[in-house]
Amino acid sequence: MSACGPVASPEPTVTPVDEAAIQTSAVETFVAEITASAPTTTPIPSPTVTPAPTLTPEATLTPTATLSDDAYYQVLDANQASQLLPDYIAFYLVFPLDPESCSYSMRPVLARPYPERTGDVVADVTTALNLLFKFNLPNLGVFTNPLLPANHNLVDITVTGGSMTLYLGGDPARTDNPCINHQMRDQIFATIRQIADDFGIYDVVPYLDSNLYDDYMIGK
Repeated sequence: MSACGPVASPEPTVTPVDEAAIQTSAVETFVAEITASAPTTTPIPSPTVTPAPTLTPEATLTPTATLSDDAYYQVLDANQASQLLPDYIAFYLVFPLDPESCSYSMRPVLARPYPERTGDVVADVTTALNLLFKFNLPNLGVFTNPLLPANHNLVDITVTGGSMTLYLGGDPARTDNPCINHQMRDQIFATIRQIADDFGIYDVVPYLDSNLYDDYMIGK
């Protein structure tokens, strides 16, 4: 019966370790290495100051949006606008302040590569409005584009003295919200005036087909 039982595993053989010999050998090796190399002075490192944790900055009001053609739009702050607008052509978006009271401001936007002014008021206003009308994003961060549903196109511009008349076509996408209609109207006017004012043109009259744009959009 005992032959059928489990065979006891042999006890593992433990090889005694001569710790004294190991320590002696290690010391001898260490001394030999030190003797073989010239002594060097290890500089004491200066105490380091652990930097304070970096705080993530709050979002700025000058966002950019990357486009498929490697261009992008940049909303300008007041300093950037004063530096860039004399030489480049912008269009305008809306910065809502208080929707209940329909309070808002307008901010200029540049598209890269920045379109340069030519000095021809008709050519430059045409460029500005075409940039505005083809802008196909609903917003850049907190800056909104109420004109996005519209399908405007610029038909013609005439200038007589200090007056400019513009003829627009397409669907204006007028809404039942007077505030939105005012914002859409002001996007167009601000985009025109950034250039027209520099030429002493302060009377700007846009038409939508055969109707005055202001009469149609805001009843003025």
